[in-house]
Amino acid sequence: MNMNMENKQIKDYLAEAATKIMERAEANKGYEYENYWISVNYAMARGGYMKTIGPRAFGIFVVIRSFMNHKTKIAFPKLKTIHELTGLNVGTVRKDTSLLEKHGWIKRVVEKDNKGKFAVTKYIILQNDLVRGSGDPSFNKKPVTRLING
Repeated sequence: MNMNMENKQIKDYLAEAATKIMERAEANKGYEYENYWISVNYAMARGGYMKTIGPRAFGIFVVIRSFMNHKTKIAFPKLKTIHELTGLNVGTVRKDTSLLEKHGWIKRVVEKDNKGKFAVTKYIILQNDLVRGSGDPSFNKKPVTRLING
């Protein structure tokens, strides 16, 4: 595939994504959104964390964390929402959220309604050192890891 074809595919993909975002924004007019950003510590790449959980699980973590309440450190996006925002199938999302839980990045809490049926899954965000959110008061205080001759 030549470079022009790749550039056209990227341009088409971005145009389609922008259209979807604009449609979603129009549908959500009147709702307030909290600005959200994260910073990834260099230890994420050099400390082997990315290799441990993988980039796919990390992407899922970023999506989940984007729904986090900064005071409670709890997020509760629907599985379907995570699937839609990552482009991954639901089975993959389930598998990788289990991986995130296994490695201590999140804790899943399944809540049931008053009839004992499934109601919602909440995610408690545990990983606050490698990936820090704007609501974290220790955000710029110190690095997580210090590399020597790195």
